[in-house]
Amino acid sequence: MTNNDYLALKVPFSEKDQVKKLFAHWDAGKKRWYATNRKYYYKFRNWIPGEIVVTDFIGIIQGVVTCWKCGRQTHVSSPTITALNTIDIEDGGTITDFSGFDVYSFPWETASVIMPQQFVEYGRRTRSIKRVFSKTEGHAYLGNVCEHCTSLQGNFFLYDEPDSPFLYESTTPLVIERVRLGNGDYVLPFNSIDSRISPNTDILSRVSFVESNMVIADY
Repeated sequence: MTNNDYLALKVPFSEKDQVKKLFAHWDAGKKRWYATNRKYYYKFRNWIPGEIVVTDFIGIIQGVVTCWKCGRQTHVSSPTITALNTIDIEDGGTITDFSGFDVYSFPWETASVIMPQQFVEYGRRTRSIKRVFSKTEGHAYLGNVCEHCTSLQGNFFLYDEPDSPFLYESTTPLVIERVRLGNGDYVLPFNSIDSRISPNTDILSRVSFVESNMVIADY
C-alpha cells in the first residue's frame, strides 16, 4: 500500500475467505487485513469496529473565551472531526449525514478514550490542557484550563452553553489544526457520536484550517 487510503479490519481467521473475496489486502508483515478503497469501506462493515471512519487527519479546533475566574481571554480547544474527513460506514455519507453536524467536537477526556494516545499527548503538549478536579462534575477530567490563571474551563460551558464558540449558535471564528493520520484511516468506536441535530449545522463556514507538522502513526 503506497498511499494512506486504507483501513485496518478486525477479521477472525474463520472469516478470512470472506474479506478476501471482497478484495481486502493482506499485509503479511503486520498480519492484518486492510480495506484499500474508501468508496467500498461499507462492504467491510462487519469487520470495522465502529460507525464513523476518520480520513486524512484529526482536527484540533480552537476558539477564544473569557475566563470565568480572571476575566481574561484564553484559548480553548477540542478534538474535532468534520464532514470533510469522515465516512459513515452504513451508507457512505459523512458525519453530517450521520448526526446533522458538519463539525463534531469531543471533550478531551472523551478523546483520551476513543482517539490515538499520540494525538491526545500532542494536544496536551501544545494546548492548555490539564487533568483538573471539577466541582460541578465531582471528579477530575482532562480539559481546558485558562492560559493565565489555570482555572478549568468546564465541559458544560464548552459543549452545552450557547455562548461557547464551539456550538452551532455561535458566530465566532474558529481555527482547525489538521493533525495528519500517517497509518491509514482511523475508525471511531461504536457510540462515539451521541448527539443528533436537525437541520444540519454550518460551522465549517466560520472555520479556517492550518496544517500541522505532527503526523499521528501510533494506532
